[in-house]
Amino acid sequence: NTFSKDAKQFLPEPARTYLSQFRTYIEKSEAELEVDRQERVTVRPCWDPLLLRSRSDLLSLLVSLESRNLISFRRAIKAKVGLFCVHKKDGNQRLIVDARQANAAHKTPPTTRLGGVGSMVDLDFSEGRLRHNGFGGFPEATHDLAGNEGDVGDCYYNFQFEELGSWFGLDVPLQLSEIVSTGFTSRRFYNDDTQEYEPMQPGTDYFPVFSGMSMGWSWGLYFANEAVCHLVASSPGATLGDALREKSVVPTISPGRPIVSTYVDNVSILGASEDVDSRMKGVANLAAEKEIPFDLSHQQAVFVLQSLGLVYHFKERRLRHVPRRVWRLYLATKALLRRQKVSPAHLRVWLGHD
Repeated sequence: NTFSKDAKQFLPEPARTYLSQFRTYIEKSEAELEVDRQERVTVRPCWDPLLLRSRSDLLSLLVSLESRNLISFRRAIKAKVGLFCVHKKDGNQRLIVDARQANAAHKTPPTTRLGGVGSMVDLDFSEGRLRHNGFGGFPEATHDLAGNEGDVGDCYYNFQFEELGSWFGLDVPLQLSEIVSTGFTSRRFYNDDTQEYEPMQPGTDYFPVFSGMSMGWSWGLYFANEAVCHLVASSPGATLGDALREKSVVPTISPGRPIVSTYVDNVSILGASEDVDSRMKGVANLAAEKEIPFDLSHQQAVFVLQSLGLVYHFKERRLRHVPRRVWRLYLATKALLRRQKVSPAHLRVWLGHD
């Protein structure tokens, strides 16, 4: 049920500047592109075989995506994409946009500073530090350390990048008559030169483009993480320095000052139980106000929290990997060692168990 919205309203500086001045910061110059043309072979986008075989199924999917503000139209496209799906753990499918042609024409994005496992292990959960900060387990302490997490539903597809849509073109030219008969609601196309919408005219080909944030785009991770981080930082109860991010100063957990770790669509909050509840409520309320889907893992703070492959046992002061993942990596490593020869494909499968 995601309805894509203009990404600029969700981004902080300098991410908003990168997007608003995309020709300078994102697109490569003509000189850079010319060098690439001499050194690289053009990438052929990957497509779901069913969509390739059936134009009607493809158009039906595009109409559905347009209803969520993820498809718009252009007179011409700058790069071609393909669409395919991968299975998720919950049994649903995730739509992936093969944006390798666009990636080859775009500059390297800034480093994405996630609040991942590498940052979590830097937290000081030692008895002395927690006692000094006033957490439970001691006669003089009045607070218990706890945590909770929330998840932004369909994170990437909440955000629209209309200005860059021509880089994510679907090579399916449509006349206005077919656009109408197929069920598309749009009767306008976006003019890249004027950056304005203009009415479609009969007898002209229009190309559908994916104007949402593509999961296959090299800049997608950076923008998605920055958008969610900004949402969290703008919510009630946020304080300067409460965010846990890679290669940044590690905040100190104390009563009244919980910390927040954002890993793209995953938001984890650790601190005194009452602080976690208050802070998470603020994030959830702001997400609802902005019409961003946000689901809590628990209705209130818990003392055993599983997040990003880690299990936090707050009362026991222990932080461990999820046992199932540890065993899977162990058994995959043993299977790899039994092979006399190991191909790159085998190593990719093994790395996927990490």
